[in-house]
Amino acid sequence: MTFSISFTHHRQYFYIYQDDEMPPGVYTRPTPGNAPCVFRLEEHHFTRLDRAWQEYWFSLNRGPHLRTDWEAWISYTGNNRAVTNDHGIYDFMPTTGGRIQVGKDYIGMSGMDLPDPAIATLIFGRNVLCGREMVLTDRVGPLAEGTWVLEVETMRAPDMSITHQTHPHLVHIMNVIMADALVNGLRQVNPFHELGGRQGQPVYMPVISSRQMYYPLDRLRKLPLGSELPSVYNPS
Repeated sequence: MTFSISFTHHRQYFYIYQDDEMPPGVYTRPTPGNAPCVFRLEEHHFTRLDRAWQEYWFSLNRGPHLRTDWEAWISYTGNNRAVTNDHGIYDFMPTTGGRIQVGKDYIGMSGMDLPDPAIATLIFGRNVLCGREMVLTDRVGPLAEGTWVLEVETMRAPDMSITHQTHPHLVHIMNVIMADALVNGLRQVNPFHELGGRQGQPVYMPVISSRQMYYPLDRLRKLPLGSELPSVYNPS
């Protein structure tokens, strides 16, 4: 299933390299296979997922079956998932199959005495970004002064009119890079499984931050204006 999109407007998009497209020596994932294909925006931080943010994120993945959609929701916002990274809603225990709620769930309306979960400033490879090309005049996290970066557009407040179809740089499709043999010269990239994987629907995530974010330009490819966006999966 392919989720490439052709746009009539001419927003400038920048394609995010997956691990093995990076310049030599730039990036090595500590866990090389079957891992979320995520990268950090800088300066890295977490943004609180209050009720408005949770309702917006859930709406991106809302289908006809509330119970199924909720089970998917508590999985991709799990405490051990990359995008919430110890700031999630439920802690899952693989050995027993149980779960412990550690954050408020405004979708299921439970855990109201618990802290709000939070989302990290992460992006997914093979998706796209928009922003302004610039040179840093000061250090930002690990990015040194003088680094060419993209001053990245992110979401600062929920907006129900923003979807992957209208703003693919602000709503990413969550994907996983595999340890399998190379496919088309690159490692295989698959969808998150919660909504059926390749035979089902994508799992969407808003690109959220609480302040201005940056990403190195040498880890991006500037796409031709008006071109079809590459698939977020490999092979597509």
